[in-house]
Amino acid sequence: MSIAVKLLSKISIMKSPYNFIEQFTLPVFFCIIGIGLLAGSLFIFGNTQELIKKSNSTTGVVIELIQERSIRGGSKYHPLISFETQKGESIQFTLPYGSSPPEYRVGENVTVLYDPNNPYNARIYTFFGLWQDVIFSFGIGALFFGIGLANIIRRMKKEKNWELFALERGLKYGISSNSFHNLSGKYRGHCIEIYVIWVRTTKWDEPNTVYNVEFRNPRRVWMTLRREGIIDKITKKLGAEWDIQIGDLEFDRMYLIKGSRNSDIKEILDTEICKKIIGLKNFDLTIDKERQELAHCTERDFIKEKSRLQSVLDVMIDIIEKIEKMKGI
Repeated sequence: MSIAVKLLSKISIMKSPYNFIEQFTLPVFFCIIGIGLLAGSLFIFGNTQELIKKSNSTTGVVIELIQERSIRGGSKYHPLISFETQKGESIQFTLPYGSSPPEYRVGENVTVLYDPNNPYNARIYTFFGLWQDVIFSFGIGALFFGIGLANIIRRMKKEKNWELFALERGLKYGISSNSFHNLSGKYRGHCIEIYVIWVRTTKWDEPNTVYNVEFRNPRRVWMTLRREGIIDKITKKLGAEWDIQIGDLEFDRMYLIKGSRNSDIKEILDTEICKKIIGLKNFDLTIDKERQELAHCTERDFIKEKSRLQSVLDVMIDIIEKIEKMKGI
């Protein structure tokens, strides 16, 4: 109940319904399917109990194995069972579930429970024969509900981490009209902003975490730093070496750098900074030519870990503080 209240409270403060749809529709949909299947399993359970109470028992015989071919080319066999009621009626029914190899053989005797008022409502008197529909419905329902609920809790936890991150560092936390979460304020003497946006791709929409830090840039340094991909490795082997080499073999192998002046970039990205960037594993930084007093970093996914937010922000500020100490042109 408390989870539902928290979810409703989140919905009420969101200014962008699009972001709510992206965040919560799928897990809520899973929960609804799960609840429906769980309710169905309770209904089937009640009907089975009622059948057991009022049913008559008799002996039936498997008269045929009905073959059902699957799309993949395999086959399942459903037993066709014949039995006689106390009134002398001859009844036949087919088990809805089949197996391969066949679970029963033609001519095999089985115990049958049937409803005297509706003898076609019949089951084989075994645990699985009576309760398989309940087990299947309950199992699938619990799976759907569990996945949905786990995703709702996980996404709410992400939000809580952002609120705690802001509180611990004196930042302002909110939800803007064009982003899902937003942190802003002063950190280590710099105006910073971290927010989540949804980026439309060819297949689906993906969350991205964006970091912006304002700073002084007396030397008018601009640079682009990003991880080296497979295509980059191929083009470099073909001679398209457009990136700046720092001199650290591990760093140069992992990252591509483009910037204003080689000497400035090498001075900024010293051994200590390179180690920190390598420690982050995935890191990109852009100081644009047109807007040279803003450092920008984008990470795929909605970053929930406070430690990750802290590490990326600290490395960005470590870099720009070195730039701020450089003499102007």
